[in-house]
Amino acid sequence: MEKAFRDEQVASWGDESDESAPKFFTGYPFNEEPATVGNGVMTAFLINSTSKIDRLYEIAMGQGGSGEGAPGFRPQYDESFYAAYVRDPDGNKLAFVCYDGKSNP
Repeated sequence: MEKAFRDEQVASWGDESDESAPKFFTGYPFNEEPATVGNGVMTAFLINSTSKIDRLYEIAMGQGGSGEGAPGFRPQYDESFYAAYVRDPDGNKLAFVCYDGKSNP
């Protein structure tokens, strides 16, 4: 895979020109703590609307998950980046992200 992006926190590989193409990311844990089971590993799903992200977050909370970041815009990444972060009952971190949340409610 081609390197698609890199900064001081994360690097990714995949087709940079196609937002819908699968990508592989590596990065440091967001909380700057050492990587351990449940910290430093996250599976992210590209979702096409903010309302679907809101619903997925509700479902995760209703099935015993815990919140790691309620649905909302994350302007530190981009003004249109919308995401929610959860942990499943086993402690695995999941993200639901929409790159163009301002145009896709």
